Amino acid sequence: MEIFKVFEDGDYVLIFFKCTFEGIPAVNKVMDIYRLEDGKLAEHWDIIQGGIDDSKTASGRPNF
Repeated sequence: MEIFKVFEDGDYVLIFFKCTFEGIPAVNKVMDIYRLEDGKLAEHWDIIQGGIDDSKTASGRPNF
């Protein structure tokens, strides 16, 4: 895992990271969203973009 950005806004925390696995050439780009309530984890969501080469984006630039 390689963390790129972490954001906090009130009860929400967002983490953007790149995940690679040994022996697998694909890279997964992930955003985790956490919602806290009374200082505890209340909800969690994942957004995963798998196996997309940055050179194949519409702009040709990396996603993050």
